[in-house]
Amino acid sequence: MSMIAPPGHDATQAATCGGIGTTVDAKMYYSWGVPSESSGRACVEALGYERLVGPVPPGQPPPAHEKWYSLGCGTGGGRAIGVPWGNRVAVPKIRARSMNVPLGCPVNWQVG
Repeated sequence: MSMIAPPGHDATQAATCGGIGTTVDAKMYYSWGVPSESSGRACVEALGYERLVGPVPPGQPPPAHEKWYSLGCGTGGGRAIGVPWGNRVAVPKIRARSMNVPLGCPVNWQVG
């Protein structure tokens, strides 16, 4: 997927399909990069789920809440970064901000 990261504030983009975690320790893997034809740099975060501590009813997944995890700043890289996902079905999302004020920066990303 592709998006333009604006300067000065975050832009968020959702994947076109959901992600499924099959265990409480499952991770969603995101990768991102700035196209080589761009001189831009961006800071990128990925949506994950932080497990909450407390009692869990039998047969239920542990409660969790959404949390943004840093994927780094710069031009990205080829490696995928795993963020906590857990036993759930949800839509992966990223948010990005251009480091090139006053210009935006293109960001390509994927999950898998």
